[in-house]
Amino acid sequence: MPSLTQRTDWYGTTKSDVIDGVEGNNILYGNAGNDVLTAGEGEGVSLLIGGAGNDRLIAGSQDDTFRFTSESDSYSDSTGGHSDLIVGFDPAHDKLDLTSIGLDGIGHGYGGKVDLVYNEALDRTYLRSYEHDYIPGEDLKYFQVALQGDYRTTLTDANFWNLEERDQFDDVLTGTDRGQETLAGQMGRDVLNGAGGDDRIVGGLDGDTLTGGSGADTFFFATVADSFRVDADVTHRDLITDLHAAEGDLIDLSMLGFTGLGDGHNGTLKLSVNAAGTQTALKSLDPDAEGHSFEILFTGDVRKALSTGSVIFDSNQTTAVIENEIELIGLVPTPPEAV
Repeated sequence: MPSLTQRTDWYGTTKSDVIDGVEGNNILYGNAGNDVLTAGEGEGVSLLIGGAGNDRLIAGSQDDTFRFTSESDSYSDSTGGHSDLIVGFDPAHDKLDLTSIGLDGIGHGYGGKVDLVYNEALDRTYLRSYEHDYIPGEDLKYFQVALQGDYRTTLTDANFWNLEERDQFDDVLTGTDRGQETLAGQMGRDVLNGAGGDDRIVGGLDGDTLTGGSGADTFFFATVADSFRVDADVTHRDLITDLHAAEGDLIDLSMLGFTGLGDGHNGTLKLSVNAAGTQTALKSLDPDAEGHSFEILFTGDVRKALSTGSVIFDSNQTTAVIENEIELIGLVPTPPEAV
């Protein structure tokens, strides 16, 4: 996915929304509800994230990526199918990002691969996983998403983001130049380097060192426990070594409940830089019940980048569809005050 430095971010509500992307780059979040998301047309790229509910995701003429972050986004269970439907998917240039669910290719529904099952009556191809997380007392959910049409011979592993994942404590993972991929360290003090391409970097628990490399990279944080401090103890805080806003790098905090920049209280995050100007911190000053205060450390003074659209905050509390135009290039905002 090319740089998203100039883009329009769209945020849906907990209701059923209809959101149409515009020409140019788009990121569309449906959030909860049975949404209809349509990618943009013309030049540009679109990233569609339906979220919870039975969503209809419509491809455009661009290079589109359809991302699923949880099995509950699109699934089947004992009551039947609760699948999203993707319409107009073009195997020549569109992608599926299922790496957050641990899936990255075609197989028999096991071992991180999806099975392809065609329903002739509905003219739909279902991508199914037969593996699941067991939660006592809850109905088992199996990931499943539908593509309108017969994709049994046209869909290949090249249409999936690649997943490089390891959980052996203190891992060292380096990406490739083969296109979009997700690097996930899980537990331990990991060193992750995306190298070339447009990557998704997920350090997981413990204090990690994260490098995107060239391309438009996204650093994703799923919980406060992924990067935090307790008073003076910063051993669990992640370090991001190369945030490049001009290349389209993003910090994805959409799962954490933070609503924007501010004084570090009441759901906001504070920006501060050390006296030498060599390190920037993005942090909450309100600890959670376990005493953990979310914080990320960055190499260099990156306050300008972080304050002009490089951070994706939580949007689940919106009551109306939000259209937010982002243009990093050429903006010269007044940066937050150094502390």
